[in-house]
Amino acid sequence: MEADLLMADRDDYGAVLRHAFQVIYDDGRDSWTAEPEMRQLTELLDQWIEPDSRVLDVGAGRGLDTRRLLDLGHRVVGVDLIDLPEWKELAGQWGERVSFVLGDVTAVSDPEGFHAVMDNGALHHQHPADYQKYLERLREALRPGGVLAISLFVRPPEEPQGLLRESPNGRLAREFTRAEAVELLDDAGFAVVAERRVPRSSRPDWAYLLLIARARESG
Repeated sequence: MEADLLMADRDDYGAVLRHAFQVIYDDGRDSWTAEPEMRQLTELLDQWIEPDSRVLDVGAGRGLDTRRLLDLGHRVVGVDLIDLPEWKELAGQWGERVSFVLGDVTAVSDPEGFHAVMDNGALHHQHPADYQKYLERLREALRPGGVLAISLFVRPPEEPQGLLRESPNGRLAREFTRAEAVELLDDAGFAVVAERRVPRSSRPDWAYLLLIARARESG
């Protein structure tokens, strides 16, 4: 995972990532929020879960995916490093069907478990040393047989390996190959059951890889 290119200190990276996103949201530079391609993961997930499912929206941001899941009839818990004003609006509209947690995914404690977890762009910003730990936490949040819906930056098909980038603000972004993404999920106890490659209209040479993966039974 290009450890020799990695400048970020793992112990400090959580604070670095939180600060980076806080500045981006404060400045209104969260361009991904308005990307129509970002909304495709919600529609894909809805095909794999029953009505009125409980969904954990990791990296909920301004709540566009949360709102769509609510519109589709599901119950949602959103979690993000940044507290955004749209959360209060959604809570006022939907009452007990939605709630939000400030922090990373470890801040979510729900013994009932979720039918699905949606990560629409959070994994590829994690520290590479923590990919497995992060995915295992998502798996732990699921009920037996639950599904993970995840969107990743993906390399062009002809590229043989992924690429790790670091922004000036210290935020990391990993572009995976399809094989790397599937192997990563497999190692964390997930079996991919559906996928979709989605070119980005803002950058046609870049794309998202949408994956639906079912948690394998333990043992």
